[in-house]
Amino acid sequence: MATPQGKTKDRFETQLGVNYIAHFYLFQLLKGALPAGSQASSEFASRVVNVTSSVHHASPVRFGDLNFEQPGTYEPFLAYGQSKTTLMWFANHIDRLFGSRCPPIHAWSVHPRGVLTNSQQYIPEKLRKQWKAPAASSPTLMSKEQGAATTVLAAIAREWEGKGGKYLAECRV
Repeated sequence: MATPQGKTKDRFETQLGVNYIAHFYLFQLLKGALPAGSQASSEFASRVVNVTSSVHHASPVRFGDLNFEQPGTYEPFLAYGQSKTTLMWFANHIDRLFGSRCPPIHAWSVHPRGVLTNSQQYIPEKLRKQWKAPAASSPTLMSKEQGAATTVLAAIAREWEGKGGKYLAECRV
């Protein structure tokens, strides 16, 4: 999250490469096998769950400079936000293309909320301390178990069967 500027081996901006391009590639490798999972179960279609972030609000996709190659344009949170926006669009695209097929593949975007993990290692210490401070009556950061709840719900809950293309946060749309 909000890593220093860097490039993947394939010359993509690091966060775009890791958070979107790698997921896109994995889906391309699996999309032929996913319908078989839907056929094997009479109750569930295959599901793709992309873990995104509310930070997607921070940055539109920079179509003219996806990799922040213009000098002085790299901002870690904007790059992170862009990578999460593309991941959301990807989930919606999967659901539109494959959700009505027989057998279907459905996809969701999931925001786990702030979860205390080492993914915040590049966040300035002052900001990390603010995140850890209790706000009103609830902490701003969740445990790993709490953070995983929405992802697990999207992956296995019957209530979401056939309802892909949604953005879930805190176990609800």
